[in-house]
Amino acid sequence: MTDKDPSLKHLPQSAVDYIEAVIKKMRYRKTVRADVREELIGHFEDALRKCETDEERKKLAGELIVEFGDAGLLAKLIRRGKRRCRPLWRAIVARSFQAVGLLILLLIAYIGWFLSGKPAVTVDYVAQLNRIVKPTADESLNAASLFIEAVDIYEEKSEKLDIEALRQYDAIIKKGYTEANDQERTLISKWIAANEDSLELVRRGVQKPYYWGKYESKTGDMMSVLAPNLSGYKRMSQFLMWHARDMAKEGDFEAVLENMKSCYRFGRVMKGDFVFIEQLVGMAIEGLALREFRGIVSEYAIEASVLAEMQESLEEAKAGEDFTASMTTERLFVYDEIQRCFTEDRFGGGHVYIKRLNQLVDFGVSDLSSGEQWQLPLRILFAHPNKRQTRAQAARFYDLLEVLANQNPGELHAKGIDIAEEVQKAFEGNLFLEIMTPALAKVANVSYLNKADVEATVVILAALRHEQERGELPESLMELVENGYIDEEPMDPFGTGSLVYERTDDGFLLYSLGDNFTDDGGKVARDREGKVKKLAGEGDVVFWPVE
Repeated sequence: MTDKDPSLKHLPQSAVDYIEAVIKKMRYRKTVRADVREELIGHFEDALRKCETDEERKKLAGELIVEFGDAGLLAKLIRRGKRRCRPLWRAIVARSFQAVGLLILLLIAYIGWFLSGKPAVTVDYVAQLNRIVKPTADESLNAASLFIEAVDIYEEKSEKLDIEALRQYDAIIKKGYTEANDQERTLISKWIAANEDSLELVRRGVQKPYYWGKYESKTGDMMSVLAPNLSGYKRMSQFLMWHARDMAKEGDFEAVLENMKSCYRFGRVMKGDFVFIEQLVGMAIEGLALREFRGIVSEYAIEASVLAEMQESLEEAKAGEDFTASMTTERLFVYDEIQRCFTEDRFGGGHVYIKRLNQLVDFGVSDLSSGEQWQLPLRILFAHPNKRQTRAQAARFYDLLEVLANQNPGELHAKGIDIAEEVQKAFEGNLFLEIMTPALAKVANVSYLNKADVEATVVILAALRHEQERGELPESLMELVENGYIDEEPMDPFGTGSLVYERTDDGFLLYSLGDNFTDDGGKVARDREGKVKKLAGEGDVVFWPVE
Protein backbone atom coordinates (compact mmCIF):
# COMPACT_ATOMS: atom_id res chain seq x y z
CA MET A 1 0.00 0.00 0.00
CA THR A 2 2.75 2.46 1.07
CA ASP A 3 4.78 1.57 -2.04
CA LYS A 4 1.92 2.72 -4.20
CA ASP A 5 0.96 5.76 -2.16
CA PRO A 6 3.91 7.84 -0.83
CA SER A 7 1.52 9.83 1.44
CA LEU A 8 1.10 6.75 3.65
CA LYS A 9 4.70 5.51 3.80
CA HIS A 10 5.45 7.04 7.22
CA LEU A 11 2.35 5.61 8.92
CA PRO A 12 2.12 2.23 10.64
CA GLN A 13 0.29 -0.42 8.64
CA SER A 14 -2.55 -0.52 11.16
CA ALA A 15 -3.21 3.19 10.57
CA VAL A 16 -3.02 2.72 6.79
CA ASP A 17 -5.54 -0.16 6.89
CA TYR A 18 -7.89 1.83 9.12
CA ILE A 19 -7.82 4.91 6.90
CA GLU A 20 -8.48 2.86 3.77
CA ALA A 21 -11.36 1.01 5.50
CA VAL A 22 -13.00 4.31 6.50
CA ILE A 23 -12.65 5.77 2.99
CA LYS A 24 -14.01 2.61 1.39
CA LYS A 25 -17.08 2.52 3.63
CA MET A 26 -17.95 6.20 3.13
CA ARG A 27 -19.57 5.51 -0.27
CA TYR A 28 -19.54 9.16 -1.19
CA ARG A 29 -18.26 11.34 -4.02
CA LYS A 30 -14.67 10.77 -5.04
CA THR A 31 -13.51 14.33 -4.32
CA VAL A 32 -15.00 14.28 -0.84
CA ARG A 33 -13.43 10.90 -0.06
CA ALA A 34 -10.05 12.26 -1.18
CA ASP A 35 -10.39 15.25 1.15
CA VAL A 36 -11.38 13.05 4.11
CA ARG A 37 -8.46 10.74 3.37
CA GLU A 38 -6.00 13.64 3.49
CA GLU A 39 -7.53 14.86 6.74
CA LEU A 40 -7.15 11.43 8.41
CA ILE A 41 -3.58 11.07 7.17
CA GLY A 42 -2.71 14.52 8.53
CA HIS A 43 -4.32 13.70 11.89
CA PHE A 44 -2.24 10.50 12.29
CA GLU A 45 0.94 12.25 11.14
CA ASP A 46 0.52 15.08 13.67
CA ALA A 47 -0.12 12.64 16.52
CA LEU A 48 2.87 10.36 15.67
CA ARG A 49 5.40 13.10 14.93
CA LYS A 50 6.89 13.10 18.51
CA CYS A 51 7.35 9.32 18.61
CA GLU A 52 11.05 8.27 18.42
CA THR A 53 10.71 4.54 17.72
CA ASP A 54 8.52 2.36 15.51
CA GLU A 55 7.20 0.59 18.56
CA GLU A 56 5.98 3.88 20.01
CA ARG A 57 4.39 4.81 16.65
CA LYS A 58 2.58 1.47 16.41
CA LYS A 59 1.35 1.71 19.98
CA LEU A 60 0.08 5.29 19.62
CA ALA A 61 -1.53 4.51 16.26
CA GLY A 62 -3.44 1.67 17.91
CA GLU A 63 -4.62 3.98 20.67
CA LEU A 64 -5.85 6.54 18.10
CA ILE A 65 -7.72 3.84 16.19
CA VAL A 66 -9.45 2.80 19.40
CA GLU A 67 -10.40 6.43 20.04
CA PHE A 68 -11.79 6.81 16.52
CA GLY A 69 -13.83 3.67 16.94
CA ASP A 70 -15.23 1.28 14.35
CA ALA A 71 -14.26 2.23 10.77
CA GLY A 72 -17.77 1.68 9.44
CA LEU A 73 -19.38 3.83 12.11
CA LEU A 74 -16.79 6.60 11.61
CA ALA A 75 -17.37 6.50 7.85
CA LYS A 76 -21.12 6.86 8.40
CA LEU A 77 -20.68 9.83 10.78
CA ILE A 78 -18.29 11.58 8.39
CA ARG A 79 -20.67 11.03 5.46
CA ARG A 80 -23.58 12.44 7.42
CA GLY A 81 -21.51 15.46 8.47
CA LYS A 82 -20.43 16.15 4.92
CA ARG A 83 -24.02 16.04 3.73
CA ARG A 84 -25.12 18.53 6.36
CA CYS A 85 -22.33 20.86 5.39
CA ARG A 86 -22.85 20.74 1.62
CA PRO A 87 -24.42 23.79 -0.18
CA LEU A 88 -28.21 24.09 -0.23
CA TRP A 89 -28.40 23.99 -4.03
CA ARG A 90 -26.51 20.72 -4.05
CA ALA A 91 -28.87 19.24 -1.46
CA ILE A 92 -31.88 20.36 -3.50
CA VAL A 93 -30.46 18.83 -6.67
CA ALA A 94 -29.70 15.57 -4.88
CA ARG A 95 -33.17 15.36 -3.37
CA SER A 96 -34.74 16.24 -6.71
CA PHE A 97 -32.92 13.42 -8.44
CA GLN A 98 -34.00 11.05 -5.72
CA ALA A 99 -37.62 12.21 -6.04
CA VAL A 100 -37.54 11.88 -9.82
CA GLY A 101 -36.12 8.39 -9.53
CA LEU A 102 -38.83 7.42 -7.07
CA LEU A 103 -41.53 8.89 -9.32
CA ILE A 104 -40.19 6.97 -12.30
CA LEU A 105 -40.32 3.75 -10.34
CA LEU A 106 -43.84 4.50 -9.17
CA LEU A 107 -44.88 5.42 -12.72
CA ILE A 108 -43.50 2.16 -14.09
CA ALA A 109 -45.34 0.25 -11.38
CA TYR A 110 -48.57 2.19 -12.07
CA ILE A 111 -48.38 1.64 -15.83
CA GLY A 112 -47.78 -2.05 -15.24
CA TRP A 113 -50.81 -2.20 -12.97
CA PHE A 114 -52.86 -0.12 -15.46
CA LEU A 115 -52.05 -2.36 -18.41
CA SER A 116 -52.72 -5.53 -16.44
CA GLY A 117 -56.42 -4.66 -15.98
CA LYS A 118 -59.00 -6.62 -17.97
CA PRO A 119 -62.68 -5.91 -18.67
CA ALA A 120 -65.44 -8.13 -17.37
CA VAL A 121 -68.41 -8.66 -19.71
CA THR A 122 -71.36 -9.44 -17.46
CA VAL A 123 -74.44 -8.23 -19.38
CA ASP A 124 -75.74 -9.52 -22.72
CA TYR A 125 -76.96 -6.28 -24.25
CA VAL A 126 -77.73 -7.92 -27.60
CA ALA A 127 -80.33 -10.06 -25.82
CA GLN A 128 -81.68 -6.94 -24.11
CA LEU A 129 -81.95 -5.23 -27.49
CA ASN A 130 -84.01 -8.09 -28.91
CA ARG A 131 -86.32 -8.00 -25.89
CA ILE A 132 -86.86 -4.23 -26.26
CA VAL A 133 -87.73 -4.22 -29.96
CA LYS A 134 -90.14 -7.12 -29.81
CA PRO A 135 -93.65 -6.11 -28.74
CA THR A 136 -96.12 -8.42 -27.06
CA ALA A 137 -97.60 -9.59 -30.32
CA ASP A 138 -98.04 -12.69 -32.42
CA GLU A 139 -95.41 -13.31 -35.10
CA SER A 140 -98.15 -13.23 -37.74
CA LEU A 141 -98.46 -9.47 -37.05
CA ASN A 142 -94.78 -8.86 -37.80
CA ALA A 143 -93.97 -7.20 -41.14
CA ALA A 144 -90.26 -8.06 -40.96
CA SER A 145 -90.60 -11.56 -42.37
CA LEU A 146 -92.33 -10.22 -45.50
CA PHE A 147 -89.75 -7.46 -45.95
CA ILE A 148 -86.88 -9.94 -45.61
CA GLU A 149 -88.52 -12.32 -48.04
CA ALA A 150 -88.95 -9.46 -50.52
CA VAL A 151 -85.25 -8.57 -50.31
CA ASP A 152 -84.19 -12.23 -50.61
CA ILE A 153 -86.24 -12.72 -53.78
CA TYR A 154 -84.85 -9.49 -55.26
CA GLU A 155 -81.26 -10.46 -54.45
CA GLU A 156 -81.71 -13.92 -55.97
CA LYS A 157 -82.83 -12.31 -59.22
CA SER A 158 -80.01 -9.76 -59.05
CA GLU A 159 -77.42 -12.53 -58.75
CA LYS A 160 -78.61 -13.94 -62.09
CA LEU A 161 -77.93 -10.64 -63.84
CA ASP A 162 -74.75 -9.80 -65.66
CA ILE A 163 -72.58 -7.63 -63.39
CA GLU A 164 -72.43 -4.85 -65.97
CA ALA A 165 -76.22 -4.85 -66.32
CA LEU A 166 -76.62 -4.59 -62.54
CA ARG A 167 -74.17 -1.69 -62.44
CA GLN A 168 -76.12 0.02 -65.21
CA TYR A 169 -79.37 -0.37 -63.25
CA ASP A 170 -77.77 1.05 -60.13
CA ALA A 171 -76.39 4.05 -62.03
CA ILE A 172 -79.78 4.87 -63.57
CA ILE A 173 -81.64 4.54 -60.27
CA LYS A 174 -79.04 6.75 -58.55
CA LYS A 175 -79.52 9.32 -61.32
CA GLY A 176 -83.25 9.40 -60.65
CA TYR A 177 -86.41 9.27 -62.74
CA THR A 178 -86.39 12.91 -63.84
CA GLU A 179 -82.76 12.80 -64.97
CA ALA A 180 -83.04 9.47 -66.82
CA ASN A 181 -83.86 9.38 -70.53
CA ASP A 182 -86.77 7.44 -72.04
CA GLN A 183 -84.61 4.40 -72.85
CA GLU A 184 -83.23 4.28 -69.30
CA ARG A 185 -86.69 4.68 -67.79
CA THR A 186 -88.01 1.80 -69.91
CA LEU A 187 -85.07 -0.37 -68.84
CA ILE A 188 -85.67 0.23 -65.12
CA SER A 189 -89.44 -0.09 -65.44
CA LYS A 190 -88.98 -3.56 -66.95
CA TRP A 191 -86.61 -4.48 -64.11
CA ILE A 192 -89.18 -3.28 -61.57
CA ALA A 193 -91.92 -5.27 -63.29
CA ALA A 194 -89.70 -8.35 -63.01
CA ASN A 195 -89.57 -7.69 -59.25
CA GLU A 196 -93.28 -7.08 -58.77
CA ASP A 197 -93.48 -10.10 -56.44
CA SER A 198 -91.01 -8.40 -54.08
CA LEU A 199 -92.94 -5.14 -54.16
CA GLU A 200 -96.18 -6.96 -53.44
CA LEU A 201 -94.60 -8.47 -50.33
CA VAL A 202 -93.62 -4.98 -49.19
CA ARG A 203 -97.15 -3.69 -49.80
CA ARG A 204 -98.52 -6.56 -47.73
CA GLY A 205 -95.95 -5.99 -45.02
CA VAL A 206 -96.75 -2.31 -44.49
CA GLN A 207 -100.35 -3.26 -43.71
CA LYS A 208 -99.24 -5.17 -40.62
CA PRO A 209 -99.28 -3.30 -37.30
CA TYR A 210 -95.80 -4.26 -36.10
CA TYR A 211 -92.25 -4.60 -37.32
CA TRP A 212 -89.34 -6.15 -35.49
CA GLY A 213 -86.32 -8.16 -36.45
CA LYS A 214 -83.85 -10.34 -34.61
CA TYR A 215 -80.47 -8.73 -34.06
CA GLU A 216 -77.43 -10.95 -34.16
CA SER A 217 -73.76 -10.38 -33.40
CA LYS A 218 -70.98 -12.79 -34.33
CA THR A 219 -68.74 -11.48 -31.55
CA GLY A 220 -71.50 -10.94 -28.99
CA ASP A 221 -71.01 -7.18 -28.73
CA MET A 222 -73.39 -4.44 -29.78
CA MET A 223 -70.85 -2.84 -32.10
CA SER A 224 -71.07 -5.94 -34.31
CA VAL A 225 -74.87 -6.09 -34.43
CA LEU A 226 -75.96 -6.67 -38.01
CA ALA A 227 -78.82 -5.03 -39.89
CA PRO A 228 -78.13 -6.69 -43.24
CA ASN A 229 -81.32 -5.88 -45.16
CA LEU A 230 -81.25 -2.09 -45.07
CA SER A 231 -79.77 -1.61 -48.55
CA GLY A 232 -82.46 -3.95 -49.90
CA TYR A 233 -85.13 -1.95 -48.10
CA LYS A 234 -83.90 1.25 -49.71
CA ARG A 235 -83.97 -0.39 -53.13
CA MET A 236 -87.56 -1.57 -52.60
CA SER A 237 -88.59 2.00 -51.68
CA GLN A 238 -86.89 3.33 -54.82
CA PHE A 239 -88.79 0.78 -56.90
CA LEU A 240 -92.11 1.80 -55.31
CA MET A 241 -91.65 5.48 -56.14
CA TRP A 242 -90.25 4.79 -59.61
CA HIS A 243 -93.38 2.75 -60.26
CA ALA A 244 -95.43 5.67 -58.92
CA ARG A 245 -93.75 7.88 -61.53
CA ASP A 246 -94.72 5.41 -64.26
CA MET A 247 -98.31 5.35 -63.03
CA ALA A 248 -98.44 9.15 -63.01
CA LYS A 249 -97.34 9.16 -66.63
CA GLU A 250 -100.30 6.92 -67.42
CA GLY A 251 -102.66 9.16 -65.41
CA ASP A 252 -103.33 6.49 -62.79
CA PHE A 253 -103.14 8.68 -59.70
CA GLU A 254 -104.84 6.09 -57.52
CA ALA A 255 -101.85 3.84 -58.13
CA VAL A 256 -99.54 6.81 -57.46
CA LEU A 257 -101.22 7.32 -54.10
CA GLU A 258 -101.02 3.64 -53.15
CA ASN A 259 -97.32 3.48 -53.97
CA MET A 260 -96.64 6.67 -52.03
CA LYS A 261 -98.55 5.40 -49.00
CA SER A 262 -96.78 2.04 -49.14
CA CYS A 263 -93.38 3.71 -49.38
CA TYR A 264 -94.14 6.17 -46.55
CA ARG A 265 -95.42 3.40 -44.27
CA PHE A 266 -92.38 1.30 -45.18
CA GLY A 267 -90.18 4.03 -43.73
CA ARG A 268 -92.47 4.66 -40.79
CA VAL A 269 -92.35 1.09 -39.47
CA MET A 270 -88.56 1.36 -39.02
CA LYS A 271 -88.88 4.36 -36.71
CA GLY A 272 -89.12 3.35 -33.07
CA ASP A 273 -86.92 1.72 -30.47
CA PHE A 274 -84.65 0.27 -33.14
CA VAL A 275 -80.97 0.56 -33.96
CA PHE A 276 -80.31 4.14 -34.91
CA ILE A 277 -79.19 3.33 -38.45
CA GLU A 278 -82.59 1.69 -39.03
CA GLN A 279 -84.33 4.83 -37.82
CA LEU A 280 -82.25 6.95 -40.19
CA VAL A 281 -83.08 4.64 -43.09
CA GLY A 282 -86.75 4.87 -42.12
CA MET A 283 -86.56 8.69 -42.20
CA ALA A 284 -84.78 8.55 -45.56
CA ILE A 285 -87.47 6.28 -47.04
CA GLU A 286 -90.22 8.59 -45.77
CA GLY A 287 -88.34 11.52 -47.26
CA LEU A 288 -88.02 9.72 -50.60
CA ALA A 289 -91.76 9.04 -50.71
CA LEU A 290 -92.61 12.67 -49.96
CA ARG A 291 -90.01 14.14 -52.31
CA GLU A 292 -91.07 11.99 -55.28
CA PHE A 293 -94.72 12.56 -54.45
CA ARG A 294 -94.21 16.35 -54.54
CA GLY A 295 -92.41 15.93 -57.85
CA ILE A 296 -95.40 14.09 -59.35
CA VAL A 297 -97.85 16.68 -58.01
CA SER A 298 -95.76 19.48 -59.52
CA GLU A 299 -95.58 17.83 -62.98
CA TYR A 300 -99.18 16.80 -63.49
CA ALA A 301 -102.50 18.61 -63.37
CA ILE A 302 -104.33 16.60 -60.72
CA GLU A 303 -107.97 17.28 -59.92
CA ALA A 304 -108.82 18.85 -56.58
CA SER A 305 -110.83 15.81 -55.50
CA VAL A 306 -107.82 13.55 -56.05
CA LEU A 307 -105.56 16.05 -54.23
CA ALA A 308 -108.01 15.99 -51.32
CA GLU A 309 -107.85 12.21 -51.20
CA MET A 310 -104.06 12.36 -51.29
CA GLN A 311 -104.00 14.93 -48.49
CA GLU A 312 -106.36 12.90 -46.34
CA SER A 313 -104.34 9.73 -46.91
CA LEU A 314 -101.10 11.49 -46.00
CA GLU A 315 -102.61 12.97 -42.85
CA GLU A 316 -103.82 9.51 -41.86
CA ALA A 317 -100.40 8.01 -42.58
CA LYS A 318 -98.66 10.46 -40.27
CA ALA A 319 -101.37 10.49 -37.59
CA GLY A 320 -99.97 9.58 -34.20
CA GLU A 321 -96.43 9.27 -35.57
CA ASP A 322 -93.66 10.15 -33.14
CA PHE A 323 -91.04 11.97 -35.19
CA THR A 324 -88.55 12.11 -32.31
CA ALA A 325 -85.69 9.66 -32.78
CA SER A 326 -85.53 7.04 -30.03
CA MET A 327 -82.32 6.84 -27.97
CA THR A 328 -83.28 3.63 -26.15
CA THR A 329 -81.14 1.25 -28.20
CA GLU A 330 -78.30 3.76 -28.53
CA ARG A 331 -77.93 3.66 -24.76
CA LEU A 332 -77.39 -0.08 -25.00
CA PHE A 333 -74.57 0.41 -27.52
CA VAL A 334 -72.73 2.72 -25.15
CA TYR A 335 -73.44 0.69 -22.01
CA ASP A 336 -72.20 -2.46 -23.71
CA GLU A 337 -69.03 -0.75 -24.88
CA ILE A 338 -68.39 0.61 -21.39
CA GLN A 339 -68.21 -2.92 -19.99
CA ARG A 340 -65.78 -3.84 -22.79
CA CYS A 341 -63.69 -0.67 -22.83
CA PHE A 342 -63.13 -0.38 -19.07
CA THR A 343 -61.54 -2.81 -16.66
CA GLU A 344 -63.61 -4.59 -14.08
CA ASP A 345 -64.23 -2.61 -10.89
CA ARG A 346 -60.89 -2.51 -9.11
CA PHE A 347 -58.98 0.19 -7.25
CA GLY A 348 -60.05 3.48 -8.86
CA GLY A 349 -63.44 2.25 -10.02
CA GLY A 350 -62.32 0.61 -13.26
CA HIS A 351 -60.15 2.42 -15.79
CA VAL A 352 -59.88 2.57 -19.58
CA TYR A 353 -58.85 -0.67 -21.28
CA ILE A 354 -56.29 0.56 -23.80
CA LYS A 355 -56.49 -2.40 -26.16
CA ARG A 356 -60.25 -1.99 -26.71
CA LEU A 357 -60.10 1.79 -26.90
CA ASN A 358 -57.39 1.52 -29.53
CA GLN A 359 -59.88 -0.39 -31.71
CA LEU A 360 -62.27 2.55 -31.54
CA VAL A 361 -59.85 5.39 -32.28
CA ASP A 362 -56.42 5.99 -33.78
CA PHE A 363 -54.34 7.89 -31.25
CA GLY A 364 -52.27 9.32 -34.08
CA VAL A 365 -55.11 11.09 -35.86
CA SER A 366 -53.92 14.08 -37.83
CA ASP A 367 -56.42 16.56 -36.41
CA LEU A 368 -54.79 16.46 -32.99
CA SER A 369 -52.38 19.30 -32.26
CA SER A 370 -48.90 18.45 -31.02
CA GLY A 371 -49.92 19.47 -27.52
CA GLU A 372 -52.95 17.19 -27.55
CA GLN A 373 -50.88 14.28 -28.85
CA TRP A 374 -48.64 14.17 -25.81
CA GLN A 375 -51.47 15.06 -23.44
CA LEU A 376 -53.65 12.18 -24.62
CA PRO A 377 -51.69 9.34 -22.91
CA LEU A 378 -51.51 11.37 -19.68
CA ARG A 379 -55.23 12.08 -19.90
CA ILE A 380 -56.00 8.38 -20.27
CA LEU A 381 -53.61 7.29 -17.52
CA PHE A 382 -54.42 9.87 -14.88
CA ALA A 383 -57.40 12.08 -15.69
CA HIS A 384 -59.95 10.01 -17.59
CA PRO A 385 -63.25 9.30 -15.78
CA ASN A 386 -63.47 5.74 -14.50
CA LYS A 387 -66.02 3.09 -15.42
CA ARG A 388 -68.70 4.11 -12.93
CA GLN A 389 -68.27 7.81 -13.73
CA THR A 390 -68.48 7.13 -17.47
CA ARG A 391 -71.67 5.10 -17.04
CA ALA A 392 -73.21 7.97 -15.05
CA GLN A 393 -72.06 10.52 -17.65
CA ALA A 394 -73.56 8.43 -20.46
CA ALA A 395 -76.89 8.21 -18.63
CA ARG A 396 -76.94 11.98 -18.07
CA PHE A 397 -76.00 12.56 -21.70
CA TYR A 398 -78.91 10.53 -23.07
CA ASP A 399 -81.32 12.05 -20.54
CA LEU A 400 -80.23 15.50 -21.70
CA LEU A 401 -80.56 14.53 -25.35
CA GLU A 402 -84.13 13.32 -24.81
CA VAL A 403 -85.05 16.57 -23.02
CA LEU A 404 -83.56 18.67 -25.82
CA ALA A 405 -85.22 16.49 -28.47
CA ASN A 406 -88.63 17.49 -27.11
CA GLN A 407 -87.95 21.12 -28.06
CA ASN A 408 -87.53 22.01 -31.69
CA PRO A 409 -84.15 23.43 -32.75
CA GLY A 410 -85.64 26.86 -33.47
CA GLU A 411 -86.97 27.23 -29.93
CA LEU A 412 -83.64 26.16 -28.47
CA HIS A 413 -81.79 28.63 -30.71
CA ALA A 414 -84.10 31.44 -29.59
CA LYS A 415 -83.24 30.61 -25.99
CA GLY A 416 -79.53 30.71 -26.80
CA ILE A 417 -79.13 26.96 -26.32
CA ASP A 418 -76.75 25.23 -28.72
CA ILE A 419 -77.40 21.48 -28.76
CA ALA A 420 -73.84 20.68 -29.83
CA GLU A 421 -72.40 22.76 -26.97
CA GLU A 422 -74.76 21.25 -24.41
CA VAL A 423 -73.88 17.74 -25.57
CA GLN A 424 -70.16 18.57 -25.42
CA LYS A 425 -70.53 19.78 -21.84
CA ALA A 426 -72.27 16.53 -20.91
CA PHE A 427 -69.21 14.41 -21.66
CA GLU A 428 -66.43 16.96 -21.44
CA GLY A 429 -63.15 15.28 -20.54
CA ASN A 430 -64.40 11.79 -21.44
CA LEU A 431 -62.56 10.57 -24.53
CA PHE A 432 -64.61 7.38 -24.65
CA LEU A 433 -67.93 9.24 -24.92
CA GLU A 434 -66.47 11.67 -27.47
CA ILE A 435 -65.63 8.65 -29.64
CA MET A 436 -68.90 6.79 -29.10
CA THR A 437 -71.33 9.69 -29.57
CA PRO A 438 -69.91 11.85 -32.40
CA ALA A 439 -73.05 12.67 -34.41
CA LEU A 440 -75.99 12.34 -32.04
CA ALA A 441 -76.14 16.08 -31.45
CA LYS A 442 -77.76 16.40 -34.90
CA VAL A 443 -80.48 13.85 -34.19
CA ALA A 444 -83.07 16.48 -33.29
CA ASN A 445 -82.41 18.43 -36.50
CA VAL A 446 -82.89 15.32 -38.65
CA SER A 447 -86.06 14.16 -36.92
CA TYR A 448 -87.70 17.62 -36.88
CA LEU A 449 -86.92 18.14 -40.56
CA ASN A 450 -88.56 14.76 -41.20
CA LYS A 451 -91.70 16.08 -39.50
CA ALA A 452 -91.61 19.36 -41.41
CA ASP A 453 -91.25 17.40 -44.65
CA VAL A 454 -94.61 15.65 -44.28
CA GLU A 455 -96.38 18.74 -42.94
CA ALA A 456 -95.09 20.81 -45.86
CA THR A 457 -96.41 18.22 -48.32
CA VAL A 458 -99.86 18.47 -46.73
CA VAL A 459 -99.72 22.28 -47.10
CA ILE A 460 -98.74 21.95 -50.76
CA LEU A 461 -101.73 19.70 -51.51
CA ALA A 462 -104.01 22.08 -49.62
CA ALA A 463 -102.68 25.14 -51.47
CA LEU A 464 -103.17 23.47 -54.86
CA ARG A 465 -106.72 22.50 -53.90
CA HIS A 466 -107.38 26.08 -52.79
CA GLU A 467 -106.19 27.35 -56.17
CA GLN A 468 -108.47 25.01 -58.12
CA GLU A 469 -111.55 25.48 -55.96
CA ARG A 470 -111.26 29.24 -55.24
CA GLY A 471 -109.50 30.41 -58.38
CA GLU A 472 -106.34 31.61 -56.69
CA LEU A 473 -103.59 30.55 -54.30
CA PRO A 474 -104.01 31.56 -50.63
CA GLU A 475 -102.30 34.73 -49.48
CA SER A 476 -101.03 32.99 -46.36
CA LEU A 477 -101.04 29.75 -44.42
CA MET A 478 -103.58 31.27 -42.06
CA GLU A 479 -105.95 31.63 -45.00
CA LEU A 480 -105.69 27.87 -45.56
CA VAL A 481 -106.62 27.35 -41.91
CA GLU A 482 -109.52 29.81 -42.02
CA ASN A 483 -110.91 28.19 -45.18
CA GLY A 484 -110.69 24.70 -43.69
CA TYR A 485 -107.95 23.28 -45.89
CA ILE A 486 -105.59 22.52 -42.99
CA ASP A 487 -106.18 22.35 -39.24
CA GLU A 488 -103.31 24.61 -38.21
CA GLU A 489 -100.23 26.35 -39.52
CA PRO A 490 -97.25 23.96 -39.56
CA MET A 491 -94.42 25.13 -37.33
CA ASP A 492 -90.97 25.65 -38.76
CA PRO A 493 -88.63 23.48 -36.66
CA PHE A 494 -85.80 25.97 -37.29
CA GLY A 495 -87.73 29.11 -36.44
CA THR A 496 -90.16 30.42 -33.87
CA GLY A 497 -93.11 30.63 -36.24
CA SER A 498 -94.66 28.68 -39.08
CA LEU A 499 -93.03 27.47 -42.28
CA VAL A 500 -92.41 30.38 -44.63
CA TYR A 501 -95.11 30.69 -47.32
CA GLU A 502 -94.99 33.35 -50.03
CA ARG A 503 -97.23 33.73 -53.07
CA THR A 504 -95.17 34.52 -56.18
CA ASP A 505 -95.92 35.61 -59.75
CA ASP A 506 -95.80 32.03 -61.03
CA GLY A 507 -96.99 30.11 -57.98
CA PHE A 508 -95.82 30.00 -54.39
CA LEU A 509 -92.77 29.38 -52.25
CA LEU A 510 -92.73 27.14 -49.15
CA TYR A 511 -89.61 26.61 -47.10
CA SER A 512 -87.98 26.20 -43.68
CA LEU A 513 -85.19 28.44 -42.42
CA GLY A 514 -82.81 25.51 -42.12
CA ASP A 515 -80.21 24.90 -39.45
CA ASN A 516 -78.55 28.29 -39.83
CA PHE A 517 -81.82 29.68 -38.34
CA THR A 518 -81.72 32.50 -40.90
CA ASP A 519 -84.27 33.42 -43.55
CA ASP A 520 -82.30 33.29 -46.81
CA GLY A 521 -85.35 34.08 -48.92
CA GLY A 522 -85.84 30.53 -50.11
CA LYS A 523 -82.29 30.11 -51.41
CA VAL A 524 -80.85 26.63 -50.91
CA ALA A 525 -77.27 25.50 -50.29
CA ARG A 526 -75.61 23.44 -53.02
CA ASP A 527 -72.56 21.22 -53.31
CA ARG A 528 -69.90 21.46 -56.02
CA GLU A 529 -72.03 19.40 -58.38
CA GLY A 530 -74.97 21.75 -57.93
CA LYS A 531 -77.02 19.33 -55.86
CA VAL A 532 -79.12 20.69 -53.01
CA LYS A 533 -77.70 20.22 -49.51
CA LYS A 534 -80.01 20.01 -46.50
CA LEU A 535 -78.94 20.76 -42.94
CA ALA A 536 -75.62 22.04 -44.23
CA GLY A 537 -75.44 24.98 -41.84
CA GLU A 538 -76.38 27.31 -44.68
CA GLY A 539 -79.34 28.03 -46.92
CA ASP A 540 -83.04 27.28 -46.51
CA VAL A 541 -84.83 23.96 -46.95
CA VAL A 542 -87.24 24.49 -49.85
CA PHE A 543 -90.25 22.20 -50.25
CA TRP A 544 -91.92 24.07 -53.12
CA PRO A 545 -91.38 24.68 -55.96
CA VAL A 546 -89.86 21.32 -56.78
CA GLU A 547 -86.67 21.35 -58.86
